[in-house]
Amino acid sequence: MKKHTQYILLYLCCISSILSAQNGSSLEDYLEQALTANTEIRKSQLAVEAAALDARMSRALPDPSFMIEGRGVPLEISRFGETREWMFMLEQMFPAPGSLKHLEQKAQFATDIQEALLRAVKNDITRQVKVIFYQLGYLDVALKSNADQLALLAEFEKIARSKYTVGRTGQQDLLQIEMEQARLLTARLKLEENLATETAEMNRILRRPLNETITTASLQLPAALYTASQLASIQEQFNPSLIIARLLLAVAENDGELARASKRPAFKVMGGYMVMNEMENTLMGRVGMTLPFMPWSSIKSRAAYEKSQVVKNKTEIEYQTLKDQLAVQLLAAVQDLSTLYNQIELYDQRIIPASEQTVSLSMAGYQADSVDFFSLIQYAREHLNNELLRDELVAMYWQKRAQLEYIVGTSLDEVTK
Repeated sequence: MKKHTQYILLYLCCISSILSAQNGSSLEDYLEQALTANTEIRKSQLAVEAAALDARMSRALPDPSFMIEGRGVPLEISRFGETREWMFMLEQMFPAPGSLKHLEQKAQFATDIQEALLRAVKNDITRQVKVIFYQLGYLDVALKSNADQLALLAEFEKIARSKYTVGRTGQQDLLQIEMEQARLLTARLKLEENLATETAEMNRILRRPLNETITTASLQLPAALYTASQLASIQEQFNPSLIIARLLLAVAENDGELARASKRPAFKVMGGYMVMNEMENTLMGRVGMTLPFMPWSSIKSRAAYEKSQVVKNKTEIEYQTLKDQLAVQLLAAVQDLSTLYNQIELYDQRIIPASEQTVSLSMAGYQADSVDFFSLIQYAREHLNNELLRDELVAMYWQKRAQLEYIVGTSLDEVTK
């Protein structure tokens, strides 16, 4: 009897160290795979490439035109050579001064927006991978804890059978163990189902077979927490939504300048060569210009400028609204992280040491017949559940941290070194 009791005490003391000794593939390895193989990222990369090509095309002048004109062409084909003159002309249109520059800027803004959208997709994929990785880590620990509790009940069963053999306990202790074992086996089925679902989702993101094993690693809490004020400037710099909002504001301003440029005349230059019958051949040229400043033709440019100012004012309001919303999300995420951190410290410093001591005292009391068998089982399982709850809080902490990084727009490890 004493041997069984000592074994159980040693077993309970070692479980937490066993759980924390897990090894697995690095999270960075999975992130690299996801950012390389994920189709959503590839689609966004192609959108960036397409926008960059649009930017290149925006620098080009309009296509020139080539014309051949004949004058005094006889109706009879046999007299075709008596045509009075032939003109061979090349014509080029030159947009209003400044227009080409602002068109190129507009195309570049479109490229920058696509790059920010690509960053947003990468951030979202990173968040998904991290959240699933930490959830898988918790499920691995939960399954290990479930197996440990089943093994612990097996040890209790040996004690109960020993006492039952000598008539020191009734059969109800053995029945209670069977009930607890059934509950644990039921819980295990659900854990295995969740593990399979999360594994399939991770492999979908990684573009791998859905049932391929995902290995996890133990997690340690960082030494320091973050405040919303520390992260606000980082969010302003890196959050893709804010970057896009600022780019849209720049687009509206550029559209205003483009509207101004449309008030200036565009030029058309033509040069050619004239072949004249019975006269000396000669060069020719012509220069034309548009008149957008005329009262009946300036309506369009004025309306375009006014529209750009309306869009600019609307975009400024949307930008400020977005900043306020993200600031609230940032504050809530930081507070959630702080709460989880404090809860984990409570488990480490008070709850788990107290439950471990309770198990030791109840084990001694059970040997002395001052604690009943059901209470002993409950105290032992409560201790294991406390350690599992602590591990769940750690996983939740890292999942919340991944969400915080998504809100900020970049990895906190990279910007807070």
